[in-house]
Amino acid sequence: MGLQKRFVVFSYTSEGDITMKYKAMDIAKYIVNKCVEDNRPVSNLQLQKILYYVQINYIRKLDQAAFDGEIEAWQYGPVVPEVYYEFADCGGTDIYRTYSNTNNLFKNKIEKQIVDKVIALCLRLNPWELVERTHRPDTPWAKVYDGFPEVIPYDYLYEYAKR
Repeated sequence: MGLQKRFVVFSYTSEGDITMKYKAMDIAKYIVNKCVEDNRPVSNLQLQKILYYVQINYIRKLDQAAFDGEIEAWQYGPVVPEVYYEFADCGGTDIYRTYSNTNNLFKNKIEKQIVDKVIALCLRLNPWELVERTHRPDTPWAKVYDGFPEVIPYDYLYEYAKR
């Protein structure tokens, strides 16, 4: 059995229906909102690294992925393409958008704590330090990046998170 099968990005409702855990865009909007509310807005580059570390920390702590959607290895590190393109019009500047109902996104306190802790830790570093950390030789990004965007397999994220 491959590691891929260990990832759960969905859950079952009490009626037995499958529902998605979270959408990457919903978590991104939560992050953007929280950063604006805390007067620490992030750029798209920072947002991408925060999403990456959210995914890694969910796997580490909860043994499941935080969000659906692929993470790709791009020149400046891991990127969730749909989120990147949503905020691409901001360029390298801070994102000041706000969204309603993001504070009620997470189903429990532990999930919210994981995301909030990742945000706080990532904001301690400048964006280029975040890029440098994702580029280290032992990272999932480094295993796949060859000059062109490439999907980072969940197996690599899982192995990295669990070591």
